[in-house]
Formats: sequence, structure tokens, C-alpha cells
Amino acid sequence: MKKVKIISLGIIAAMIISLSGMNTVHAYAADKDFVAENVKYKDLQKWPDSTLSTSEWGYLRLYMYHVETPLTNPCPNCKFIVKPWDTDGNMGLGLPFKEGDDKTFPASSGLGRPATYILGGTREDWTLTNLGAKIFGWFCIDPNN
Repeated sequence: MKKVKIISLGIIAAMIISLSGMNTVHAYAADKDFVAENVKYKDLQKWPDSTLSTSEWGYLRLYMYHVETPLTNPCPNCKFIVKPWDTDGNMGLGLPFKEGDDKTFPASSGLGRPATYILGGTREDWTLTNLGAKIFGWFCIDPNN
């Protein structure tokens, strides 16, 4: 009887160990890489390359993975305010971003419902030359957040 219990415990332990090593797959309702060019100080513009459509509910999320200017590449200290819009003209709350930030926009004004979205923003750090920044980002609709 002891032998059966020990074998049973061994099998259960092996199952737990094998299951803990499995990776989970995270599916997004929609996602895309985009580039926003010539983003200038206090010049709020929509970024056409960031347009994203979804037929599912989810949280709007942005990962700003690279920023550069004609003088600074990369530009880890360049600061931006980014806002999402939907096709009905509803604008979400703007969030501060800089290179390396990965943030989820608060669900407000009905944003997060099935729709087409576009991001836009402005540079928030003044520079003497006011050169436009180039942003490389990843925008997604995350049903799980």
C-alpha cells in the first residue's frame, strides 16, 4: 500500500512539474507595429500608420519601443503625450510616454469597444531646434489586459 501511495505521489509531482513548464499564449484582438514621423513640440497630430480595427472588446495598449530625432538616436529622454481616438471622434485620456514605455490607456469614453482606433500625440519636451521625432511603436487591443 505504501508503494502505491509513493508511486501516486510521484506521478502527481511529475504532472505538476510538467504543467508548470508550459508557456501560455497571449492572443490580442488586433495588433500592429507603426511609425509616427515628425512629431513636434505641442503639435498634436493623429498618426495614420497607427490605425487599428477590432471586432472585439479590449484595452488599448501602446509599447513605444524606439524614438529618434535627426540629432539623437536613440532618444530615451524624449517625452510625449499620446492619445487614442475612435472613428466616432471619441478621444481617450492622454498618457505620458518615452522610449521603452509599455502602457494601457484607461477605458474611458467608450474606448475599448469594437471599433477602429488611431493614436496621436505631441512631443512634450521643448528643444531649441524643434526637430520632429520619429516614434516606432506597437499598438494593440488586449482583451485580457
